[in-house]
Amino acid sequence: MAGTDTRTMLLDLAERLTRQRGYNAFSFRDLSERVGVTTASIHYHFPTKAELGRQVMKRYRERFVAALSALNPADRPARSAREVVTDFCGLFESSLRRGGACLCAPLASEYASLPDEVQVEVRNFYDDAEGWLAAVLERGRRAGELKFDGASLAVARAIVAMIEGAMIAATAMNDEGRLRQAIQWALSSIGAK
Repeated sequence: MAGTDTRTMLLDLAERLTRQRGYNAFSFRDLSERVGVTTASIHYHFPTKAELGRQVMKRYRERFVAALSALNPADRPARSAREVVTDFCGLFESSLRRGGACLCAPLASEYASLPDEVQVEVRNFYDDAEGWLAAVLERGRRAGELKFDGASLAVARAIVAMIEGAMIAATAMNDEGRLRQAIQWALSSIGAK
C-alpha cells in the first residue's frame, strides 16, 4: 500500500478483519503485526478499539451514502424508481463479489457486545439506507411504477433486512446465487421486475 498513510491502512485492515472475523475477534495486536507498527502507534490514531470501530463504521456509512447519492442524482431526475431500486440492490451484490457481506452484517450479528459508539454508527447506517430506499419506493408508488402494500418505510426495512440476511447466507454457503434470488424476489414483490 505504497503512499497509503498508517491511519488509512489501519482503517482498511480493521474493516477487512471485521468482515472476516467480526469486531470482537481481532485486537490492536493483530493490527500491529499486520501493518508493522507498534500498538502505541495505533493508540495514537485511535485511543480505543471502540473509537477505531466507530471510525471504520462511520467511513463505511459515508461511502455508502455517497453511493446512494450517485444512484439518484439531482441532475438525472428522469431515472425511474424501478431503475434506482434495482441499482440499490446491485450495491449489495457488488459488495458481496468484492469481499463479502455488507460490513453491517457481522456488526449486527454481534451488536449486543459492541461498544455504544459503534452501535450508534450501525443504527445510523440502517436508518440512512432504509430512509433513502423508502423515499425512492414512495416516489415509485406515486408515479405508478411500483406497487406494494403498506408504508414505504416498512417495505424498505423488509427489503434491507432480506438483503442483509441473504448476504450472510450467501457468504456462509459460498453461493452468491442466494443473494441474487432474494433480490429478484424483493424486486418482484414491489413490481420492479
